[in-house]
Amino acid sequence: MKKLLTILFSISIIVGLAACSNDDTAEDTTSEDNETPEVEEQEEQETDVESDEIMDEDTEEQNPEMDDYEEASKIEEKVDLDGLEVEVETDNDNNRVLLFLDEGKEVYKTIYIKRDHRLKIIDIIDNEGQIYNDTIK
Repeated sequence: MKKLLTILFSISIIVGLAACSNDDTAEDTTSEDNETPEVEEQEEQETDVESDEIMDEDTEEQNPEMDDYEEASKIEEKVDLDGLEVEVETDNDNNRVLLFLDEGKEVYKTIYIKRDHRLKIIDIIDNEGQIYNDTIK
């Protein structure tokens, strides 16, 4: 008899929990459907502003100061950077990849492996390939 009561009690708790979870879902769906167009428009504008801020941050990243990088002096020693724009392709904990552009066209690419302090410089425009590959410290 105790087993039967325990089983019935367990089933009623499970059914009760299932019913409660369905009610929460219905409330969530209803509140989303009741949003006014003004609220939706405001949310879209906020998203647009956030996107613009992210793009501004990316643009700042595209024009770095060479002096901020450990490998800058060696790059300047091996390559004439006058009139070239610098674009950061990758900069993470492991490596940094810089592109040097002349009127939007890639001229040089550098790869700096931070852990090993290894710098690779690749000449893209003259098809010379890798023109430098050594540690700089």
